[in-house]
Amino acid sequence: MNKKIFNFSATLACSATLLQLGIIPPSFAIQSTQPQAENYSNNYIAQARTYKVKLGDTLSGIAYKNGINLQQILSFNPNLRNNPNLIRVGQVIYLSKPASPPVAQKPPARRQSVQTFNLPNQRRIASNRVGARRGDPKQDCRVNPDDSLKVLLPETNFGYTLQDYPTFFWYMPQLKTQPERLELKVRPVGADSFKTYQLTSTNQNAGVMSVTLPPEMGAFEEGTEYQWEVRVYCTPQMFMSATGNIQRLSANNPQLESKLENASVEDYPAILAQEGVWYDALLTLAALRKENPNDSSLSADWTNLLKIIGFENIASAPLVVSGGN
Repeated sequence: MNKKIFNFSATLACSATLLQLGIIPPSFAIQSTQPQAENYSNNYIAQARTYKVKLGDTLSGIAYKNGINLQQILSFNPNLRNNPNLIRVGQVIYLSKPASPPVAQKPPARRQSVQTFNLPNQRRIASNRVGARRGDPKQDCRVNPDDSLKVLLPETNFGYTLQDYPTFFWYMPQLKTQPERLELKVRPVGADSFKTYQLTSTNQNAGVMSVTLPPEMGAFEEGTEYQWEVRVYCTPQMFMSATGNIQRLSANNPQLESKLENASVEDYPAILAQEGVWYDALLTLAALRKENPNDSSLSADWTNLLKIIGFENIASAPLVVSGGN
């Protein structure tokens, strides 16, 4: 398999390991500092519910699998509120209210930057990563007709994820007015119909938007390829759309786990790219930028990552998280 080699500085904060990814093997993960028993009431151990993050977990998925919602988890774990995407394998998450607040962990020092980034060529599929329009062209709501809706994917229009509830990224062009509505549509490849999720964002400004697969749409099955589509409705009859493909890797992957167990944190983005785990590499840098908005090295990493897929011209666009109903 041919590989394209890309060089860029990817200085990563060790504390950022790693988003909703859950990609650090337990033997390598930095363990959360656990409070001593005397800091809690006598019945804490018997009554408190906890969950240890595993490979491929997301916070939304943990909540859904345990019969609670994301907001409840954030209320039980206030240290996660600022950036719910940053959880680590081996970290203990509270599923019920602890007798005392969780003890925050001091983030580790930053390490040396990655010098190479390897992105293997995936099989090429029909690409629709650049948006198409449906409806009367006169109702096009873009300020610049040449500025297209784009999903953030390599030219293959395909990428892997480790996550049960992955995050999707796209570029929204500048609009003349607020969109009528935004939709995320997902289906297994070959299925007749999409599941549709309506997003609440009415942002009309240009920017990189993202949304995490909501629990009500169901966790992605390992080994199954899915097609996803984002639709932006200018009017009820006129919309722009762009599509991409994604497949979830098995969390039971000894080869990948071995690489991660024997690697330094700064090597993770390169390893993910070498394994074709595009969605998670992108999400990693996006969350790191959110956590460290003034870090110029992370901004450079983001620019170079988008340059790999030919989208360096949108690297300076703001990052926007799109919510749902």
